[in-house]
Amino acid sequence: MKANQLSPFKFLIGNGAISVILFSASLRVGSSFVPSYKQPLESTFLPASARSSQRMTALFSERSPSDNSRDFRAFSEDDGKSDIREEENLLRASEFLLDDDHDDLHDRAVERGSDVRRVRLDRESGTEGKFAKHGDELWTLRADMARLSKELIDSLTEGNRERERSVRSQLLRAEKRDAELVYRLELEAMEKADTEGRADDARHHREEALAARSCVPHLNLEGLWVGK
Repeated sequence: MKANQLSPFKFLIGNGAISVILFSASLRVGSSFVPSYKQPLESTFLPASARSSQRMTALFSERSPSDNSRDFRAFSEDDGKSDIREEENLLRASEFLLDDDHDDLHDRAVERGSDVRRVRLDRESGTEGKFAKHGDELWTLRADMARLSKELIDSLTEGNRERERSVRSQLLRAEKRDAELVYRLELEAMEKADTEGRADDARHHREEALAARSCVPHLNLEGLWVGK
């Protein structure tokens, strides 16, 4: 008799336990906030294109081991900035020479700093307007260069010497407005002159390369964190 009375009670307890287990399982399956630690979590709120570009982003100022970047190895991170640092150091040093006993030293330090600054400003003013600005102007220039290159090949194939000279002249003028291309060409010329022992020519090409380099944005990001 007691066994028969307890059986419904056991049945209810069993069903209740099963219901609790099923309810808990449904919460875990249905909840999007339960993390899975089997694999690293990704920023799933970003679209696929953004995640892809995010992975591709890198520090441009870091030197790449690829062969394509060999043209940028000739200058250290301090090249092109030594004159600025020298100017700053001279002016900073002159701040400690303001008493009457050091007027002469102060004047000389300021004068030398001004000379260094003048050289740097002259170099920067010389490149103003010489190269295409980074952006639409540069992309348009490179599209024109690609078109002219194709026209040059066509003129060579046809044997049209007059057209060849005209297209070649236009292409050379366009190439001189691409700062990155000029930088690469001047580096090659500098290395060639240095190898042949032409020190003056090597120095000239180095100055031209530095001037062009100052107009290439992704070669002037030293110390800036771009992304990863």
